[in-house]
Amino acid sequence: MLRTSKRLVTFLPHKITVQVSEGVNILEAARLAHIFIATSCGGQRDCGLCRVIVLEGATSNMTPEEYETLSELQIHDGNRLACCTRVLSNLTIWLPADNGVNGESQTK
Repeated sequence: MLRTSKRLVTFLPHKITVQVSEGVNILEAARLAHIFIATSCGGQRDCGLCRVIVLEGATSNMTPEEYETLSELQIHDGNRLACCTRVLSNLTIWLPADNGVNGESQTK
């Protein structure tokens, strides 16, 4: 039986950390942390609204959708699309205020 490695993803500025399975995308990790990241495509890689900044950690390679959506400067600064980016190690993610992220975590 294969065992999936668990990774910690910390979302700043909220200072919320969630444990996820390696390979989960950042959009799903945010959902598990009760953090809403706006998308108009529902995470289908079409809208580019789910931009986040990876501050620390290893992620999947850039996708064609990311190269098409993000500017060279955004890519250089660590911007990724949460729907396209898979967690490969413990991560620290910055949620920019201008990308539709709910300012408060949505805990129930």
